[in-house]
Amino acid sequence: MNTLLSTAGRLTLMCAAAGFLISLTYIALAPAISESSEAPVAEAVASLSGTAVPGTFVPVADGPGITGYYPLEGESGGPAGYILLLRGSGFSGPVTVAAAFTPSGEITGIRLLRSESGPPSLPGRPLTRILAIFAGTGASRAVPASIDALPPSEAQAVSGATVSFVTLSRLFTLGADFVRSRGGEQ
Repeated sequence: MNTLLSTAGRLTLMCAAAGFLISLTYIALAPAISESSEAPVAEAVASLSGTAVPGTFVPVADGPGITGYYPLEGESGGPAGYILLLRGSGFSGPVTVAAAFTPSGEITGIRLLRSESGPPSLPGRPLTRILAIFAGTGASRAVPASIDALPPSEAQAVSGATVSFVTLSRLFTLGADFVRSRGGEQ
């Protein structure tokens, strides 16, 4: 019995020490982890903003799929659109994208920030090709909601990534609706 209690005490002490060391490691690495996760967002905002000036990030707490946005100010000082950070669940995990929208809801650019929804490229189907399907939609041309809404050449690009396509379609539809609902106000 004493051996059992002694072993249990040692294991408890080792677990407590391991937990303490993991906590110290996290505290030491948290700033580096935070910086590395913010860098892709900053790069995406810079590349998607074009000649417009991005404003301060505005979080959206109650927007399903929309984590926040950067308002864009045009050269004349008026609203030029938005860059939205969109997050959804793909086939096997989260998908996060940054997308630029005009005030009318048209998607002018997309950058994949993170995807655990599958490989970055499926055999013969680069994910950038799938994302490109959505460029130019959201305003006068609706965001395609299903593969059936695509021309055959684009439908082939999506084949094998249907769940990711539907997730992205929902996110971009939410984004276009959100931007249009703002009516050009920043």
